[in-house]
Amino acid sequence: MQEWELEWVEEAERLARTEYARSYNRADSPVAGEVPEDAQDDVVVDGEFDFGDISLGKRMADRDELDEYLAQPVEHVADALMWWRNKRHVFPKLSKMAADYLSIPGKCQ
Repeated sequence: MQEWELEWVEEAERLARTEYARSYNRADSPVAGEVPEDAQDDVVVDGEFDFGDISLGKRMADRDELDEYLAQPVEHVADALMWWRNKRHVFPKLSKMAADYLSIPGKCQ
C-alpha cells in the first residue's frame, strides 16, 4: 500500500468533501432512481399511504454518504469503476461523483 504524507491525505479529503457538497450532495441535484425528498413522506399505493418503508433511524436524505464511505475499511479492488457501479445502491450520490471522476479520459501524447 502506498503511504501518503498526512498533509496530502487531509488535502485530498478536503477537496473531495468540498466537491461532493458543492455538486453531488445538494437537494436540487437528485440521483436517478431516488424519490425526491419532498415526496418521501407521502408515498401512496392504491389510494392508501404505504407505511412499509418507515425507518426509525435517519432518513435516507439526511445521511452523509461520504462520511459512511470514509468510515469503512480500505478494500483493494482491480476495477474501481465496477466497484462503484456495484455500490451505487449503497452510495447513490457518491458513486455518481466517482463515476464522473474515474471515467475522465487520460491525456494522449
